[in-house]
Amino acid sequence: MEVKYSFIVPVYNVEKYISKCIDSLLAQTYRLFEIVIVDDGSPDASGNIADSYQSKYPGIVKVIHQKNTGQGGARNHGIALAQGEYILFVDGDDFVVPNMLEIIDTYTGKYNNDLLFFQWETIEEKKLVKCADAAYLEDYSTMSLVEYVYQQPSPCRKVYKASIFRNKQLRFPSKIFYEDLSLAPCLVSEVKSIGVIQEKLYFYVQHKSSTMHSKDVNRILDIMPAFDFIMSYYKDNNLLDKYHSEIEWLAIQHVLYYSCCRISFIECNATAAEQLISYMNTNFPEYKNNKYIDTPNEYVIREEIDALINNGYIAFDKCYYSKKRIVNRIKSVIKKIFVNCNNKLNAYRAEAR
Repeated sequence: MEVKYSFIVPVYNVEKYISKCIDSLLAQTYRLFEIVIVDDGSPDASGNIADSYQSKYPGIVKVIHQKNTGQGGARNHGIALAQGEYILFVDGDDFVVPNMLEIIDTYTGKYNNDLLFFQWETIEEKKLVKCADAAYLEDYSTMSLVEYVYQQPSPCRKVYKASIFRNKQLRFPSKIFYEDLSLAPCLVSEVKSIGVIQEKLYFYVQHKSSTMHSKDVNRILDIMPAFDFIMSYYKDNNLLDKYHSEIEWLAIQHVLYYSCCRISFIECNATAAEQLISYMNTNFPEYKNNKYIDTPNEYVIREEIDALINNGYIAFDKCYYSKKRIVNRIKSVIKKIFVNCNNKLNAYRAEAR
């Protein structure tokens, strides 16, 4: 079968979601595609579910089982096996619209971009929607390489020319979190043309077991080795001087701001925050003067990042997150009381019968 597009789906502990994910890929109105599912040593039934799809659709679905290497290692295995001219990454707990490839193929055929960004929508697990065709908006723009370096790093909102990955250095790091952030800026060495379309083609499902909802501070601190990966690649390929301001702004957002926010959602942890601040001072001693700090950004709350940079972590946490933690704890206690009462009531009703 001719394959133009390869969906790569890393799978780990997503048995509740994987069927909806694969069904959405199989429902594509454009048919020249394959689905490469990489079971990353998942201890639940995810791998078995994937196998059942391979048995039913042997010409379309490929399943690989491997020892756990993390999402990065799973994606790398998928890249090695992909047969398509283009690659799309889809997480096993997310799903896409039925005419995703039909819309994408219109743009790739017309503009021949190395990378094509599309839009996505974040939804809560309890609010899963019925997946319908996306509107074709014919709204196309381009993105410069400078802009790309500090853009949203998720691999799941882009279409990649598979030829990008002929550079063997361009692989996701294994066994660390933020592997997506690590690789995304490095692709600039192979990418020459970037397009952006406005169609919402992908649904990102938020749930408590998602990586970004982790309550492990050590996971959050993995942002530093992840950023070391970027710094090493840029230095080795003589790119750091050219893109220093953009890499610095990326670090301000992810190493400093987002990571401190995630830590504060869990607890006030000045020791962890100081490691992040120390990383910034060591690698980007002039970061407070970065030219992009004043640039409007939908992902950064300006007053929060100003407070963190100018007043320090403790003041930042006290002003913006201490009350949020108290409210979240109260909500958690109320929820437990409600669940316990409901369970006792159901047990009493069962006994009464």
